[in-house]
Amino acid sequence: LASIADPTVTARIGEIVFAAPAVGTAEFQEQLGKLAKAGIKRLTLYASRNDNALRAGFVRELGTTLAGFVAGGTPFLADGLDTIDVSEGGSETFEFNHDVFAANPAIIDD
Repeated sequence: LASIADPTVTARIGEIVFAAPAVGTAEFQEQLGKLAKAGIKRLTLYASRNDNALRAGFVRELGTTLAGFVAGGTPFLADGLDTIDVSEGGSETFEFNHDVFAANPAIIDD
């Protein structure tokens, strides 16, 4: 998406929703800049501290914070990005909680 340069294409994109992205925050920030340059204005991130799949990625990546994982109590924030912390929407101890954006009716309604 970040490489789209054709304004006729980007004009047709109403919003991009990032649901628990397993992308390092530095790379994610870089991609957000490219999307903004392409003219895409509505960007939303759903992140959770209870996403055990992303927690495992955080450990595997030797502490690199992933954009969809709320580390240290604060989700990833950036200009032009609506960040929604959905941690309370899924906190089952023995579940991955990686699908909370699609499994919790209140979050789906959002």
